[in-house]
This record gives sequence, C-alpha cells and structure tokens, in this order.
Amino acid sequence: MAKPFASDPSLRTTPTNRRAAQTGTGTNSGTNSGTGNAPTSHPESRTDRRREDSGLPNGVPFDRRGSTMLRDRLKVMVVDDSPTSRSQFSDALENIGIMHLRIANSAAAALIQIAAHPVHLVISDLNMPDMDGLQFLDILRQSSRTANVGFLLVAGNVTAEIIAEGRRLGMNNYMTKPFEPKDLLRAMEAIVGRL
Repeated sequence: MAKPFASDPSLRTTPTNRRAAQTGTGTNSGTNSGTGNAPTSHPESRTDRRREDSGLPNGVPFDRRGSTMLRDRLKVMVVDDSPTSRSQFSDALENIGIMHLRIANSAAAALIQIAAHPVHLVISDLNMPDMDGLQFLDILRQSSRTANVGFLLVAGNVTAEIIAEGRRLGMNNYMTKPFEPKDLLRAMEAIVGRL
C-alpha cells in the first residue's frame, strides 16, 4: 500500500476560500484578469502554464463554475529521458487540466528545478541514464524539503522487485508504459485525490 500523499496546505479548500470562490468575494471582488498561457520557446521549458491571479485570497484560481479546483493548483514535474514520452505526458496532463507543469530530461535536471520551484507531484520514468527513477526517489525522500512530494513511477516493465523497492523508498504509486490518459489520471488521483 502506497503511503498517503502529504498534501500541501495551499491545496486545501478551506470553508473561507470555498465561499469566496462560490460568491466571488475576496480581494478585487468580481475581477478576473482572464486566462492565458505563458509563452514558451521550447517544449521542455514549458513551465507554469497558469491562469493569472483570479482575485481570490492568496491567488487561488477557480474554474468557470466558480469552485476551486485541485488540478488548477497542482504543481507537477515530469522526468523522462525520452522526448516522445515527455511529449505524451505533457499532452495528457494538459488535457487533464494541469496548469503548473515542469519537464526535465534527467533526474539531475529535475533536482535542480525542484530546488528552485517546488512541486507537489513527480512523475518519473524508471529507466534513465546516470540516475534511475528509484535513485531519484531515494534522493527526494532524504531531503526534508522534498520528503513528502507525491511520486509516481513509470516503467515499461514493472516487476515485483521494482514495486517492493519503490515502496521501501516511499513511492506513492506506479504505472506502466505505454499508457492512456485515463490511466495517468487514475494513477495521479490515487496519490493526490480527485482531479
């Protein structure tokens, strides 16, 4: 059994910000600066696709129906050495509605990005050169800043030994490649809750 995802307080919907989202109250009531994607120059540098400040306390975004949505606030890092896989993950996450996405082509690059821009969930390939997904997970769990980050391990062939080692290191969930977007969504929701 995967250990439960330790949620970030910023992801919690409190009665106060839920009411503000539903009634449109809060700072700058009634103003919404709109939606938009930050321009990017390179698929691997697609970072922080997010809506502008919604005017709610603490900049909590809301969907068209007015309720706060976890997927709008969830910060996800995809780590995979394959450009094809990175593109598939990026497309699937965009279709799910993930607004804050970072992509790295190696575990070392991901560690640098996470140090500068913390995330809530890491989706990592198992087989990568230099540092594999389990080694990467081990490093994340050793740091107090990243010990509670959700971790989804992805591999073409997941054996019982890999699952056992991943669980020993604190893996939250795993899935196999190739995958369908609905599989990714289910695997993520098992860690962070309904998206």
